Amino acid sequence: MQTDMKISDIIVFACRNSLRGLRTKLISVSAVAVSIAAVTLLSALSAAGKAYVRDRLDSVGISGLAIISKKSSFEVEDIELLANRFDEIKNVMPLTVALAGIRFNSVSSDVLMWGIGEGAEDLISAELLFGRFPTKEEIDSAATVIVIESSHAIESYKRENVIGKKVTVSLNGVRTDMTVIGVAQPQSGGLLQTISADIPGFTYTPYTTLAYLSGEREIGQLAVEYTGGADKEELSRKITALLCRMSNESESNYEIEDIGSYKERAEGILDTVSFLITAVAAVSLAVAGLCIMSTMLSAGREKKREIGTMMAIGAGRRDIILSFLADSAITTFTGGVAGTAAGFVAAAAITNSTGITAETELSLIVYAVLASILCGLLFGILPAVAASRMDPVKALRDD
Repeated sequence: MQTDMKISDIIVFACRNSLRGLRTKLISVSAVAVSIAAVTLLSALSAAGKAYVRDRLDSVGISGLAIISKKSSFEVEDIELLANRFDEIKNVMPLTVALAGIRFNSVSSDVLMWGIGEGAEDLISAELLFGRFPTKEEIDSAATVIVIESSHAIESYKRENVIGKKVTVSLNGVRTDMTVIGVAQPQSGGLLQTISADIPGFTYTPYTTLAYLSGEREIGQLAVEYTGGADKEELSRKITALLCRMSNESESNYEIEDIGSYKERAEGILDTVSFLITAVAAVSLAVAGLCIMSTMLSAGREKKREIGTMMAIGAGRRDIILSFLADSAITTFTGGVAGTAAGFVAAAAITNSTGITAETELSLIVYAVLASILCGLLFGILPAVAASRMDPVKALRDD
């Protein structure tokens, strides 16, 4: 007559079995630990990499829509009409750029000089450390004011706050003294600098001032800030239609790019790459599962007499299956915990050495441990069922 074993008896039996054949079990635990460590490490590095790239893309400089006119130029009236015509548009700013040279306290360097308009703080991602961006009055009067990066200030004055200092700008062979009104966090030290060390730093001045210095009075590009819930494709179509009516130009004359979508595309690519790399690492977990299966099958053959004794005193097939599954789960749980800890330690070491900030996600820890337990249960089913089908008489006779 069969009597069901208590859960506590099953767990005790499983723990006792886990301690037997310690060398073999350590190999299984190590296999699971290495697999889980690989998955955890790659997942943690992927999350850190995505956060880093997202931050670097945000620091490149411009957000919103960029409107480019290929033939005709924009007028001030066009800018005002766009800004007031659509509820989805928060701000419209002329956007021009030129390569210039600056001389700051006897230190010379090349910079990308951005011509900006009112509301620049909402359209460009430059983080001001000191001072301000140009005011409407300075833009209207083409004032000779400039916002520089802190790297220029430190290189020239060994400090960041240089508000009020004079900078000599050379553009088209003409030198102009400009007053520093703001100091911003460096943009070129982010993603652009990782692409090339020769990328110059950024400076910002009123677009009217840049037009005067460069001799390029036409406005060929606008930056548009839109509201959070705006349909960007529909807004682009409406802007294009309005510009075509105003200028009598065809749609092909205007090109509208959603600069914010670059970040979304980059994140999508990173998600795909992360999934593929993690999937490859997960294959090693399946290999570890096969190792567990082999170990448990061997354990079943080695413990025939013990299994026969359990059946003889009333243990049922369910009890044998649960005992083996618990043994397998304990083994993989131990490997999962060890592997998760090792993976996060390795990820922290790598991110610290590269200067990338990594955050430990509790969900990743939970998923890693649960994956290891699930692996043990799945690959432990076959050995457990095989052990439960033993003939107790034959098992007791076996030496």
